[in-house]
Amino acid sequence: MLDIGQAVVHEALSLGILIELPADESLAALKRELTERAHELQLTVRFSMVRPDSLEHWLRGLHQQHFIITILGARLRGAPGPGNDIIAAHEMNVDRIDRLSQGLSANDPAANACVELR
Repeated sequence: MLDIGQAVVHEALSLGILIELPADESLAALKRELTERAHELQLTVRFSMVRPDSLEHWLRGLHQQHFIITILGARLRGAPGPGNDIIAAHEMNVDRIDRLSQGLSANDPAANACVELR
């Protein structure tokens, strides 16, 4: 296993696992076993191959600087709001967005919103 990540969004779990198989391992057999087990657990499983150049890009990214941007405003419209232009101008990528503020109500014009971009 090279990497693993998990996110729960609106009660839906998403789990991503990046694995490298030894040359003598059968990808077809692994996919069959994981698909059968997922079906037993009433889960959906999806597989995608990662190109070697994509893997190298990911590995280089582990050693780069990472930033956290927090946006606070009366109302945040769009995704993720006013930070889009800044992020694009610096050729950055957002890996994760989390809402830090409590639930907002359309009936409460004084409510502030806060999101964190990683």
